[in-house]
Amino acid sequence: MKLTDLPRVLVLDDDAELRGLLIRVLQRDGFAVTAVDTIAAFDHALAQGGADVCVLDWALRGEDGWVLARRLGHTLGAPPVLMLSAKAALAERIQGLSATDDYLAKPFEPTELVARLRALLRRRGVQGDQRLVFGPFTLDFARRCLCLHDTPLKLSAGEWQLLAHLALQPGRVFSRGQLLSVLGESADDAGERAVDVRLSRLRKKLGAHAGMIETVWGEGYRFTPPQAPGTASRAAQGHA
Repeated sequence: MKLTDLPRVLVLDDDAELRGLLIRVLQRDGFAVTAVDTIAAFDHALAQGGADVCVLDWALRGEDGWVLARRLGHTLGAPPVLMLSAKAALAERIQGLSATDDYLAKPFEPTELVARLRALLRRRGVQGDQRLVFGPFTLDFARRCLCLHDTPLKLSAGEWQLLAHLALQPGRVFSRGQLLSVLGESADDAGERAVDVRLSRLRKKLGAHAGMIETVWGEGYRFTPPQAPGTASRAAQGHA
């Protein structure tokens, strides 16, 4: 499998629900995402794998995202920062922008978040062609489509989300409950059956390559693409 250099986003938010939403939205749109919930974990992830852009929550439990943003702003070579906050007053937005590269008030539209992150990346000269290639298939994140020998295949929104999530983390086993969270749905028997149905339909569309989505009995599913030597990429690292 060939992973192109997907833009790397490091997310810091101590709200598990919002963190899950950010992971789903950003992975769906072609970002390699690492998500953490404390400043200590953020510092470790940044030191270990780096990032092209960061998303920070201003109000962390017992910690201050704004202070972290100021520290990053004074660090040579640090990635640009977009701050999320429920503080929407003009004075607060000005304060946020004084320490960061961009500021987005909650609640926000996911499409606006993605557009702002891409703008920050362009300023840093980080593009990434946002594709993942495995066998005869290409996942094109910019167009949100799966192509077989350059011919687009029609996927439902749920099929796309599941395939993108699995393919960005090859070899990792995901339970049905975890895959339901990718879809933003609650875990119950009906929901888990819906995951099975979506993946069954997806396998049919993969045709002779359906075996890349493996059932791990009693555990869930994993994506195992054909491996080609010399195709490792930084985007294969550090997913939450």
